[in-house]
Amino acid sequence: MNLVSEIKTLYKMRTFTIKKCLRFIRLLIGVAIAYVLIHMLIRSTGADVKAEIFKANRFLLTISVLWFTGSIYFLVERLYILLRIQDIHLSRWEVTKVSMSSYFLNIILPGAVSGDLIKMIYLFKKTEKKKAEALLTIFWDRVIGMVGLMVVASFIIALYLPRITSLGSKYYYLQISVLTVGFGSFMGALIFFLLVFQSYRKNSFAGKLFEWGHRKIPKKIASIVDRLTTALNLFRKNSKVMFKTLSLSIFNHFWLSANLFLIGYCVGEHIMQFGDYILATQFGNLIAVFPITPGGIGLRDASSALVFQAFGSQTAKAGTIPVIMTLIILFWRLVGGFFFIITNFSESKVNEGIIVNEREDYARKLMQ
Repeated sequence: MNLVSEIKTLYKMRTFTIKKCLRFIRLLIGVAIAYVLIHMLIRSTGADVKAEIFKANRFLLTISVLWFTGSIYFLVERLYILLRIQDIHLSRWEVTKVSMSSYFLNIILPGAVSGDLIKMIYLFKKTEKKKAEALLTIFWDRVIGMVGLMVVASFIIALYLPRITSLGSKYYYLQISVLTVGFGSFMGALIFFLLVFQSYRKNSFAGKLFEWGHRKIPKKIASIVDRLTTALNLFRKNSKVMFKTLSLSIFNHFWLSANLFLIGYCVGEHIMQFGDYILATQFGNLIAVFPITPGGIGLRDASSALVFQAFGSQTAKAGTIPVIMTLIILFWRLVGGFFFIITNFSESKVNEGIIVNEREDYARKLMQ
């Protein structure tokens, strides 16, 4: 019996080791793809990033670097509001630390949304009775961020539709990609609003099906489902809070577009309009969501540069601007490494509310 247990333990350790190796190999492949994409972009456009940085207006370049902190603030504030709605009372400083730690981990994990894992670990250790609510809050935070991106992308692509369709055959694949992304963004945002703001009726077919399934599953799982449903309904009931967090997400994507515009102005790009930067930013960010490279690096740059070239930007500038933006992102992610070091991930309970009405009181304060 002991021998069997040892064999099982060794097998589990072997499986765990294999998984770690596979993740590491996947990371190396992602880094290699990112490097190749950046290298090909610089080579094909003839961009001299180092020279452009030294030639750029130092004051405006510094503003461009600091401007990105506004985006970090919007993300922190959104998560802070969503956590308090669930009676998880972390301070803004704690939310900032875990958000920056998550931002740092995005460098070493494939995809632009992979850092959420550290948020889960932190909140699970900080909460005792609200793990399900914490999990849903992280999920909801990600969903609202994506919906904000899809709303802005749908708007700007619809606005630029005549210009996109008028591009020559040289940009045929870009046209198809942008139109596909735009249609997908519109449908995704539409489905979100239909699911969230529709009224829940117990006598509906979906309601009866849910109640039947609730009776059939084990009590422990049913309890978790109840808590998740309560948390979800709480978000749905507080429509003004939902509107505020969604507005933060939408404004954040315009803010990032302004960041890219500021970089373009620094390096002397005066052909493109601000709307062109908005389109390039949303298209690049949507492509970067695919978990191919760490933090979407390389994918975002190549996609944005292609939009710049299609809209008449100088080839060298088109390759320089997205790369400088990536360097700024990497800088703040490395700053996130400092927050990761100073953040205490040991188990320490936060102030968890008990009375549900307290959530409504906080929601009312946000509405004022």
